[in-house]
Amino acid sequence: MSTHAILTNAPLMNASRMLAERGFFGIVWIDTELHVSARYGPLVSFVEIGEPVTDSIFALAGLEDELLALRNASAQTVIDLPSVTIITEKGRTPRLNLAAIWSGQEECLLLLVSRAVVNADLEVELNRQIRARLMAEADLKTKSLALEQANRDLALANTDLEQFASIISHDLKAPMREMRFLTSDANKNLTDGDVQGAREKLAAMEIQSSRMAQMLNALLDYATAVQKSDAIERVETATLTKAIVQGLPAAPGIDITLEGEWPSLETLAAPLDIVLRNLIDNAIAHHDRSAGKIQLRAIEQPNAVIFEVRDDGPGIDPKHHQAIFLPFRTIANNTKNPHHGMGLALVARLVNAVGGTVTIHSEGKTKRGTTFRVLWPKTIPDI
Repeated sequence: MSTHAILTNAPLMNASRMLAERGFFGIVWIDTELHVSARYGPLVSFVEIGEPVTDSIFALAGLEDELLALRNASAQTVIDLPSVTIITEKGRTPRLNLAAIWSGQEECLLLLVSRAVVNADLEVELNRQIRARLMAEADLKTKSLALEQANRDLALANTDLEQFASIISHDLKAPMREMRFLTSDANKNLTDGDVQGAREKLAAMEIQSSRMAQMLNALLDYATAVQKSDAIERVETATLTKAIVQGLPAAPGIDITLEGEWPSLETLAAPLDIVLRNLIDNAIAHHDRSAGKIQLRAIEQPNAVIFEVRDDGPGIDPKHHQAIFLPFRTIANNTKNPHHGMGLALVARLVNAVGGTVTIHSEGKTKRGTTFRVLWPKTIPDI
């Protein structure tokens, strides 16, 4: 049989059909409206019949005029699009070569789709693997840095916890020790028949018991301060501060004034209320004169607001500036308005939790007056 005989009629059609059905190539028939009229072969199964060919093969978008011009071109004119990747509903296709020609016999466009050279696929896969490796290395580096920071934070938290436990252990023992002594003295009074003395000891024990309860409540507030989920809300800082001043016990002779520009903030209302309330209450409670002044000032900055509480009281010796922010630390005996020594510790804890700072400015013995300055950020981190 001659070569010409093999390439004609049924044998040629059978060979083409076999190659197409095995995915070596596919054929798409396109009408003069550039709609798909038919297709053949699994390689083009993603092409929708009856729809514009550009919907299925986006790489042909923009070539509509060139495709239609093939009707009037010579029979040898072909539009080639080599090594094209097409996104389908099932994902990416292998890289394909597209060749469009005009079939005068069938009066339509024929789109021949075949697999691209394997080397192109290998190059794409290699690039993908390289990108994946680089991304994995970058992610590992980021996680490593995050782990190092977490370890530093944990070490700092453990140090704070140890210091805090030491302070609590020491300071809570004081009222308990006093109650034990009072109990012993009361028993001795009763043995000696001194009922009045025993009653006095019992009254003193009640005071110590009340002090212990206050300390435990304050400790609970301190420990849970930054665990509470407070919603961000609009706060009129001037209105909030005036309400705090009106709600505190009246202090005859103490003049409290608001100065500066008090902004409206989207912030955590409850923590800000606690901070300002404790600072103002502290200034009132520790003033040593019947007449005095407390100045409350707000200074707005681009990224934060500075709140100042300034008094003309006795001042605080610089050697105590760090200690006053520790739990249960008081530097003066105030029998008229006793404090448990947790207010400033709570202030420091809340301010630190929102990413701010609290500082004290006072010269103590050399000059009267104390100023607490709180830098409260406008953007609050997750607590």
